[in-house]
Amino acid sequence: MIGQRIGKGKTAEVFEWLQEEAGSTERVIKLFFPSMEHMRDGEWEISQWIEGQGLPVPRTYGREEVSGRSGIIYERINGPTLTEAVASRLWNPGAAGSLLASLHELVHRVTAAAEESASSQASTALSLPRQKEMLERYIRHTPLLEAAWRQRVLERLASLPAGDRLCHGDLHSDNVIISLRGPIILDWMTSVSGHPACDAARTWMVLQDASLPPGIPAELVPWIEQFREDMAAAYKEAYTRGTGVTEEEIRDWLPVVAAARLVENVDQEEQSRLLERVRAGLA
Repeated sequence: MIGQRIGKGKTAEVFEWLQEEAGSTERVIKLFFPSMEHMRDGEWEISQWIEGQGLPVPRTYGREEVSGRSGIIYERINGPTLTEAVASRLWNPGAAGSLLASLHELVHRVTAAAEESASSQASTALSLPRQKEMLERYIRHTPLLEAAWRQRVLERLASLPAGDRLCHGDLHSDNVIISLRGPIILDWMTSVSGHPACDAARTWMVLQDASLPPGIPAELVPWIEQFREDMAAAYKEAYTRGTGVTEEEIRDWLPVVAAARLVENVDQEEQSRLLERVRAGLA
C-alpha cells in the first residue's frame, strides 16, 4: 500500500511502501510516470544484478503495478547525502572526496559484459550499454557544439580505450547516502560497461563544474564552491593513488565527457564551463 510521497524526479515518483509482511524493514516504491514505464524492467534488472555484485546499494524487493502504474520496491535508505553531510559539517570535504574515490574504486573492480557480448556470459551476467557508443550518441545529438569541435571530440573519443568495467555514469556526492549501514550508492540507470578513467573524469568534472541549485544565499556560495573544489581535489588524489589510473588518463577523457554532458538539462552558466573544458582539453 502506498504511503506519503517522499520524492519526485524526471522519470518517476517515490512513495512510502506500507506492507504488514515487510516487518521492520522500511521500503519505498518507485512509480514511473506513464511516459517512462518502459524503463521499469531495465532498471529492475540492473538493480538486481548490481546488488548481486556485493556493492553498497539499496536492496530490491519486487515489481508492482499500482493504479495502472509500474513500480519497483526498494529498501528505504535513511540519512543525509554526502553533499548534505559536508554542508552541515558532519564530514569535511577531504574525507568526503576520499570516500567517494573508495566507492568508485569498488565499482570499477566489477567486470561488466557489454551489449552484444553477453551471450557467452553466465546466467548471472547482465549486458550493459557500451560507454563509448553512448557517449558518441550524446555528442552527435547536442546542438551546442560547432561541427568542427564535434568532429575533434569524436576523434578524441575514437582514440581512447573501451574498457570492460562497471561504470556508474554519474557518481557524485548527491548520489551517496550516509546511512546506518554505511555509505549507499544510488541511481544506477546511467551505468555502462566501459573504462574507469572515463567514469572518474565525469565525477571529477561534476564535482567542480555542476551549477549550484537556485536559492542558495549569496554569502554561502564562496564557501560551497571552496568545499566542492576541496572535495574534487581529494577525490582525484585518492582515486589515482588507489587505482593506479593516472591524472593524465583522466584528463584525456575530460573534453569527451564535457561534450556529452551538453545534452543534459544544464543551465547556460554550466554550458559555458563545459564548452571551455572541450576547447581546453583539445587545445
